[in-house]
Order: sequence, then C-alpha cells, then structure tokens
Amino acid sequence: RYTGAQQEAGYRQIFESLASGGEVQLALSRGDRILRLGGGGILALIGGFTHQWWLLALGLFIMFLGFYDRCPLWQTIRRYIFRKGQ
Repeated sequence: RYTGAQQEAGYRQIFESLASGGEVQLALSRGDRILRLGGGGILALIGGFTHQWWLLALGLFIMFLGFYDRCPLWQTIRRYIFRKGQ
C-alpha cells in the first residue's frame, strides 16, 4: 500500500508491475533521500550532543528510511519476515 501523491514515473512503475504480476517497489527520489539522510543526521547529532538518546534513536531511524531500499541486509530480513503464502 502506498499513500500520497506519486510522480508520473512512480504511477507508471506501479501499473507495469501490477500488469506483469510482479511486486511493486518504488524507489525514493534523490530529494527525498537527501532530506531523510540530512534531517535524520541533524536530529541524531543534536540527540548525541545533548544526551537525549530518544532523539538520537529517532534521527538514526529517519536516516535509515533514507537508504533502506538499497540495504541488502534489510532486503534479506524483509524477505524472511514477509514471506508470501506462509
């Protein structure tokens, strides 16, 4: 399930994947990736310097959202957790 507006390329990829019976995976745009990495990094730095560990953890989580689609470890874990047909 995907929420929010997508760019034309995103909609095209969704419809082509569905038509071929494949799995729908949208890639992050470069701007979204930079925003998540930068914003999360700033929060993580502030949390680290002020010893606010919840803010550090939140920043690291937001940074992870900036590259999770390219992380081979996450892809392996995701396949294990979300196995189809079981």
